[in-house]
Amino acid sequence: MPITTGTGDDGQTTWRNVRVLKTSKEIVFLGLMDRAIAEIAQARVLARAVSQESVSCDLKQISSALGDICAITAADAERDLISVVVWATKKTLGKSMTEFVDFGAMSPLAAAINLARTSVRLAESHLPDASDEQNPLIRPLMNRLSDVLFVLACECGK
Repeated sequence: MPITTGTGDDGQTTWRNVRVLKTSKEIVFLGLMDRAIAEIAQARVLARAVSQESVSCDLKQISSALGDICAITAADAERDLISVVVWATKKTLGKSMTEFVDFGAMSPLAAAINLARTSVRLAESHLPDASDEQNPLIRPLMNRLSDVLFVLACECGK
């Protein structure tokens, strides 16, 4: 299968067997999710480079959950989000902030995770309206995943 099909050269792409503009909310959302997943991959590489295997595993879990959300929104795929919501909620239980966090004064890993967090937040703000009907856990899960990224970034910065 060729990488380039040429079918998107006119500014449209196929979304659920229908041609849509690449600027449609659904396609923008998927692009933002691609970016978040790529930034998480970069943070995973950094985590392994500094022997933070548990952080790398958490980042892999988050990346997998974002991939599941993409599958649900793009193709109505069935995915179990309940277990991921429970996992993410447990990762943030009992965590609190007492002051502003300056990620620029922390480790490269903390800064990379925080960058990924901001991308997840941005993607969350572009969730297609239909996602709530597809799976009502998508929106809360995205919110919780960005919370987990914040906690991880803070913990890696210490």
